[in-house]
Amino acid sequence: FIDNISMPIIDIYGTQQPIALLKLFIERKGLFDRSPKSLAWKKVIDVQCLGCLPPPGGSNNKLDPRFVSQFCALNITTPSD
Repeated sequence: FIDNISMPIIDIYGTQQPIALLKLFIERKGLFDRSPKSLAWKKVIDVQCLGCLPPPGGSNNKLDPRFVSQFCALNITTPSD
């Protein structure tokens, strides 16, 4: 579960680094092993990602549309009394 997925700050290149890493993980289904001797690819299977965003406005950062396209977006409003 990824809470407040829009929270990472945007760097000088317009990238949110944690979002770029998650995008790589979701699209390529794995990550690079960071052992000192090799950068071998580690495939990850049977994993699903779930994230949430606060309501629009305030200090929320805009997400990369290529990242958002990897998810099924749902809007759940706050229950009324």
